[in-house]
Amino acid sequence: MTDILGPSNAPNTVTARPAETRVFGLDDTWFQDCSGPSANDGTRVMAAWLNAIIAQLRVTTRANGKLLAGGPVVTENNSDQMFANAIQYLIQRGQPNYADDTGAANHLVVDLYPAPKELKKGQVVVATVKVTNSGPSWLNLNGLGEKQIVRADGSALSFADMIGGSLQAFGWDGNRWQLLWMQRQPGAPIYLQAAQDYYVSNSGSDANDGLTAGTAWTTLQHAMNFITRFNLNGFNISIHVANGTYAALRCQMMAGSGFVFWIGNHANPQSCVVAGVNVTAISVVNCGQAHQFDGFSVTAGGSFGGSGAQDGMNGVQVSGAGTSTTLTNFNWGTCNGSHLGVSQAAVVTYAGAMSVSGSPQGGNPMMTSGWHVYCVNSAIIQQPSLTSVSLTILAAIVCGNGGGWVECAGNSLVQIVYSSIINGGAVTGTRFYVANYAVISVVGAGDNHYPGSVAGTRGPNGTYG
Repeated sequence: MTDILGPSNAPNTVTARPAETRVFGLDDTWFQDCSGPSANDGTRVMAAWLNAIIAQLRVTTRANGKLLAGGPVVTENNSDQMFANAIQYLIQRGQPNYADDTGAANHLVVDLYPAPKELKKGQVVVATVKVTNSGPSWLNLNGLGEKQIVRADGSALSFADMIGGSLQAFGWDGNRWQLLWMQRQPGAPIYLQAAQDYYVSNSGSDANDGLTAGTAWTTLQHAMNFITRFNLNGFNISIHVANGTYAALRCQMMAGSGFVFWIGNHANPQSCVVAGVNVTAISVVNCGQAHQFDGFSVTAGGSFGGSGAQDGMNGVQVSGAGTSTTLTNFNWGTCNGSHLGVSQAAVVTYAGAMSVSGSPQGGNPMMTSGWHVYCVNSAIIQQPSLTSVSLTILAAIVCGNGGGWVECAGNSLVQIVYSSIINGGAVTGTRFYVANYAVISVVGAGDNHYPGSVAGTRGPNGTYG
């Protein structure tokens, strides 16, 4: 056994105890000297007691364990610094307050050794987080109960405040665990590590986390503003929108590659309405290729001369070079402008079943005609070759102010070929207008393919066929 803390056979060992000049209190048990050289009334030092003392010191010294490279952390060399180093290394290496998290996402489980008896204000725990959190989170330390983890300002955690595999520190403030090492500064981008789902519902609240149908947000714009903190990092975000009517949405640029899928009611888009008031219902302007839509009905009402932000009051507006989107299973309701406007080199993929329940009124002073779709200034509206796009007219449709079904001008391309048209005779307006080096392609379906009451027009340098 290693000789630790003596006795030792070192030279100049004294045989008489040095004089004791310290004064001790009365709270502990102490040894007693013999009253005289020949007296036998002093405290006997038993081997078991000495062994117990040595064992306590030995365990403390060896509690640091072994180095990764082999050998003990504290060298047992009987130096004066041996026990002091043992204590210093225990603190320095953080072993008493570190353990790996063994829990699940948002629910950390950390078991220290030895197990703390209670949660004490000021206590600090360090752990490697197992799974990236998706929202508000809790920590259970050695079975003392799940307690919420909060930011320094007391607010609940947001997605990816704790990245899986990251080292985090938690301080107990007497009521909650505070996240002490915010490795991601507020406002810094969050790189997605997996696909993410969020929910929006008329019965929700923008104060919720949006992570489940039961904790949904209430506005589309709040969802949009929230997800801009993410770098998609090759993953997708799905926004699930419950049936109801929602205020206008202004899409924004997303960082990284991936898509944002806005998912309404695929089977019955009229049940999920985006209604613009004095503005376009869904605006996808200069915001890249991320946003895709499925299962919505759009309307745009109000007054061009009224208060509030004003634009073309279209159902959907897509514009800007490098901007593209896909529209699947849409219902087009009454709009003060046109149903769909695409301009400035943007691209729209027109897919899935389409229905029309309201008229494009074309009341915009800057564009007096109302069109189901207009495509101008080097823009494209296209249809994948294997996609079947049916059209159902659900009401009498009047394309206002001399408008019609399709307008294409200024080096643009429209390629929409309907697999079927139901009640096309209910549409009043021009079937098409194409001019200024633009092309409308119906793949040979003929001049009467689009619904309308007035024959289409080929303007200067316009091609239809």
